[in-house]
Amino acid sequence: VNAIAVSRRGEVLDPFGGRADLERRTLRAVGAAEERFREDGLRILRGLRFAARLGLEAAPETERALRRCAPLLERIAPERIRTELTGMLCGETVLPVLLAYPDVLGAPLPEILPCVGFDQRSRYHCWDVWEHTARAVAAAPPQPVLRWALLLHDLGKPDAFSLDGEGRGHFYGHWRRSAALAEGILDRLRFDNHSRKTILTLVERHDCELPLSEKSVRRNLNRYGEETLRLLLAVSIAACCTAVTAFAAQQPCIVLKASGARNQYTLRLDTFSSDFESVQFDIVIDGQVEVPRVEWRDDSPAHYQEITTATRGGDTVLTVSIDRLRPIANSNSVELADITFSKSLSASAFSAGEEMVALDKNQDKTVYHDPAISVRSRTYESSDDSSDT
Repeated sequence: VNAIAVSRRGEVLDPFGGRADLERRTLRAVGAAEERFREDGLRILRGLRFAARLGLEAAPETERALRRCAPLLERIAPERIRTELTGMLCGETVLPVLLAYPDVLGAPLPEILPCVGFDQRSRYHCWDVWEHTARAVAAAPPQPVLRWALLLHDLGKPDAFSLDGEGRGHFYGHWRRSAALAEGILDRLRFDNHSRKTILTLVERHDCELPLSEKSVRRNLNRYGEETLRLLLAVSIAACCTAVTAFAAQQPCIVLKASGARNQYTLRLDTFSSDFESVQFDIVIDGQVEVPRVEWRDDSPAHYQEITTATRGGDTVLTVSIDRLRPIANSNSVELADITFSKSLSASAFSAGEEMVALDKNQDKTVYHDPAISVRSRTYESSDDSSDT
């Protein structure tokens, strides 16, 4: 794709099939890939930049040569390395490149290699340190200082890792080690002073709270200046959103599912992989409904479970309380109980197997599948000492 030319007469010259490769979204070296990379090792990073910018996937022989020739990057001028890495980081499809080629990127940036596959042992992170880093980079606006800061912001986590008595991972003061590693990289790649200072500030402060009160905003504006404060907010959003999205994907989602007759339902919990001390849902049913018959499943993973019925404003409220819920190996869904009402809940009947109620896992709102039933509230109390709710 980098060997296409146009003559002065407007004729397209494409001797190596670059246009066909573009249509197939394929990245292929001209001729023998390993020979091309040995002629100029920087072509390795240039290939990754093309992949990140254009959404290309390396052909098998090119990918093998990329990996075999990666040590050649150690002999390339640092300024050239910095330019290609910056272009790659600002690519629209940088995420799959970062996830696929940490071994190649580790040649000019060996500091990233301890992060690859490093289990954070935290219920707030379902990804290892490197994948969290890659996703944070991709979540940020494509500005060089932002994406470099996010690439470097958690480098210190492997060195700062500790386990508490319950086997949970912590990274106390990891920002300090991350900043030290980042400083070495920025100096080695000869960043300009302004970019270096800004990136280091973002790395050092990425984990700090930024209160939104007028007084706090004014104080931070005086401390950082508007440009840096806006960048710091963008770094915080990108780094936190990846963790929040992953965390939300692990949360219990309650489903009330029709199971045959119109008055019979199955209560199910979907998509949960963490331990919870308490999970509570209110299922609100329009109108007065008699207390249903509840038959709990014998294989329920909860230590204690209960459904209570109350009347609120003319509606019937079923409060589902589950204590000490534990995940089940090789499963992220479990049926907890069979619920039978004395009559159908809705005049418009649903067919067997259709989901009636589901709580949106990714946003704090309710999803309505039937106007007769809605989930109004939920509470999670984690087994973490902080007991976040």
